[in-house]
Amino acid sequence: MAAEKKTSGVRPSIHSVAAYAGVSIATVSKVMHGDKTVRPENVVSVQNAIEALGYRINPLAADLRRGRRKLVGIIVPSFDDPYYASFVGALERQAERRGYALAATSSRDSEKRELELAKRMEDWRVSGVILVPVKDENGQGARVLKASEMAAVFIDNVIGGTGGETIAFDYRAAIRDVVAQTARLGHQRMLVAVPDVRRPGPTRLASHLVASLKAAVPGAAVQVLSTPTSREKLAEALAEIFGSAERPTLVLSFSEVAVTLTLNIARRLDWNVPEDLSLFSFKPVEWMRAIEPAIGSVQLPIDGAAVTIMDTIFQKIDNKAAAAHDQLLPCKIDFGQSMTTPRGQELSR
Repeated sequence: MAAEKKTSGVRPSIHSVAAYAGVSIATVSKVMHGDKTVRPENVVSVQNAIEALGYRINPLAADLRRGRRKLVGIIVPSFDDPYYASFVGALERQAERRGYALAATSSRDSEKRELELAKRMEDWRVSGVILVPVKDENGQGARVLKASEMAAVFIDNVIGGTGGETIAFDYRAAIRDVVAQTARLGHQRMLVAVPDVRRPGPTRLASHLVASLKAAVPGAAVQVLSTPTSREKLAEALAEIFGSAERPTLVLSFSEVAVTLTLNIARRLDWNVPEDLSLFSFKPVEWMRAIEPAIGSVQLPIDGAAVTIMDTIFQKIDNKAAAAHDQLLPCKIDFGQSMTTPRGQELSR
């Protein structure tokens, strides 16, 4: 009988298990859920039937009966970014600890696709959605999630205060510390490299950085470079800037590519980092800490953030969340070995 069931191509049902074991469907359900009130002999009969038939719970059917699936969705701007890859991995581990799966999707830096994915999450009947918006939580995708019955949390590129549940790293505090270090070291000429203009979050932060530098360093010359999408064009722009008579002595970058190309140009010109050119990255990437000299950067506690994010969304899923509010998570600053007093100013300090 068991062999016939296994080779019939029909998935055995709970009715099949009950008939095989000679018990009621309710008894099978109790055994599957670990109910201790079932008589031991019936537990054995059900377990034997499950093994003989190769029965497995149909999670989709169970989820549909609840109205939502044990699935949390996440929409990130890009899977190509190592930061988002680490972020998704940490969130997946936290979801699985709670018996849920994580459905990860990418908006590919498109607000239109972000909107489509937000609607698709509703079609998938996920229990909750984590959105890292292309723009901010005022976008169409975010509005769809706010209007739905799903629990939703907005991460990273957010401005807060719009009635949504927002969680962001406290980059403003990090900027304050970096600006203070810049002023202490005596840098007067600085370059701020801003990433793709489609990412307004880092662009806002870069604007805040520039304003803070000018306020903290009297007479500071701060040049802003919006990094082109073409690596070749970015290399040309950096080479022109570093070839000028009033070249910057410090590069503060929100772009991983800009950091890489800056290092390449410095080595080609036989410059030493940090003596000839100081460098700091607001884009945390592991390789920057592994090279010599280690590149100073903002360090984001991704694993700890994943716990906070999942705790927050499950409070909303379980209808235990308080009113929506903004949460700021602390950043850590690792100045590494890539910032020092500009060459020629040592004796004057």
